[in-house]
Amino acid sequence: MSEAVGLAHISRASTYHKVINGHFTCQLWCAPTPAAIYRQLRAKPIQSDVLARSTVAQHRCHKVRKGPVQIYAGASKERSSNQPHIAAAIFTGTYAVIISIALVLAPKQTFGLLFGAEPVPPGWIRVGGVLFNLIGWQYLGTALADRKGQGALGFYRTTVWSRVALAVAFALLVATGQLPATLLVLAAINLLGALSMHIALGRGGFNKDESDGSEPLVKM
Repeated sequence: MSEAVGLAHISRASTYHKVINGHFTCQLWCAPTPAAIYRQLRAKPIQSDVLARSTVAQHRCHKVRKGPVQIYAGASKERSSNQPHIAAAIFTGTYAVIISIALVLAPKQTFGLLFGAEPVPPGWIRVGGVLFNLIGWQYLGTALADRKGQGALGFYRTTVWSRVALAVAFALLVATGQLPATLLVLAAINLLGALSMHIALGRGGFNKDESDGSEPLVKM
């Protein structure tokens, strides 16, 4: 049975612990008070192979409860560096940084590849380049941290719907005649980027809705 290191969230306390099946497992804890639960989670967690053999007497509890533990993306140190969504984020961040540097160093020439740069002051083009650079480093920083096992599933999912919304907004600006049709190139790039991230998350098994029920998805 394969094991991975995951980040668990129970009763507002979190800890790294051994888990089974990548996304869900269960953990035993003493049940009398929330404080007891918190202390148990702050202590060194029980490994999964020991958890199955644990008894009430071994944990010195009058009552032991078993509940679900949700494991988030990037928690696996063994698997995280090979996840497709990390590669997709690194690609997006890399091209964003490259294009943003070009916008800062050669604003008129770079911006003029798609749009008329004459009426736009170079300073404003550079402002856009700096903002685009920031977005690129956010992608790169998140992906590299996730590769180290720090997790970033919420960010990855947010990039999917936000980039779709950006593509729709660009398309509406073109449809209403406010901006030239060349803006659709950027809309298409963002739409393809959102689709690639969605597919990458699916390949990594992170597009499924996790259950919040009281029964663990993995039986001990």
